Amino acid sequence: MGGVGKTTLLTQINNESLKKHNDFDIVIWVLVSKDLKPNTVQESIGRKIGYSDDFWKNKSFDEKAMDIFNALSQKRFVMLLDDIWERVDLNKLGVPVPNKNNGSKVVFTTRSEQICGRMEAHKIVKVDCLEPEDAWDLFQRKVGDQTLCFHPDIPVLARAVARECGDKDDCVRMHDVIRDMALWIASDIERDEQKFFVQTGAQLSKAPEVGKWEGVRRVSLMENHIEHLSETPSCSNLRTLFLGSIHLSKISRGFFQSMPNLTVLDLSNNRSLLGLPRDVCKLVSLQYLNLSRTGIKALPTELKALVKLRYLNLEKLKTVFFQEMSPW
Repeated sequence: MGGVGKTTLLTQINNESLKKHNDFDIVIWVLVSKDLKPNTVQESIGRKIGYSDDFWKNKSFDEKAMDIFNALSQKRFVMLLDDIWERVDLNKLGVPVPNKNNGSKVVFTTRSEQICGRMEAHKIVKVDCLEPEDAWDLFQRKVGDQTLCFHPDIPVLARAVARECGDKDDCVRMHDVIRDMALWIASDIERDEQKFFVQTGAQLSKAPEVGKWEGVRRVSLMENHIEHLSETPSCSNLRTLFLGSIHLSKISRGFFQSMPNLTVLDLSNNRSLLGLPRDVCKLVSLQYLNLSRTGIKALPTELKALVKLRYLNLEKLKTVFFQEMSPW
């Protein structure tokens, strides 16, 4: 079942495999997820073995497969495929099938025992839920006695929480099944007025086609590999745009041209992003702007046009100053 700890166990395997003293030349982790996109999986593998430039990205699928095969055929590798929902054709991707001769390994997680058969797994390990008392013991050790004993009602509530959620820091972790249901409910309510477009952690290498953004009110592309935002989406209804942790390095002029109602913009955790385009001044409804943990050193004076801005996060930035630009 989901949330039982399959990814956690795979993480442990990954960490052990990365240690210096092992028999493998390279460890490759790929999040496959529900919407299997062979091109995206192939690019993730390519990045791990050193193929990440534009020349390689522009190659055909078969050419990339040949490059991957040639590279991995010379290595003893461990490939970790997380969250498989359908059979992954390793040969098609260019991955040499592990055998006794090459000494390589493929480990994957899935919720379906049928997928294990289709992947021709040599060994299947079923991961069961913790027993209630074991789950409670884990919860107690993580929370600590001081917190649990602060109020007599807390242990009772904590036991209920221990059964539901936790999987850190200043955020709430939600299981992906619950998240999918929440998105479905949120999109279904007021169907004509409130639309969501969420591609978080989908291993995208470029932004979705602008046509998919039209009429959308809330967009999240967080945790991807979108280095350049080059098009000009027409998003007059867009209210929220999450672009955090997408490896963003450049936003082309015109990107913010048609987002007059945007109120929340998150660009955090993009270390390669060094500046904002001048048309940021078009975001006249913007109230929340998060630029924390980016590479931005200079803010355009056009920000003065954002008269409704209430929150500006510049945490973990180097010295920031306002840069005067030519008249607009």
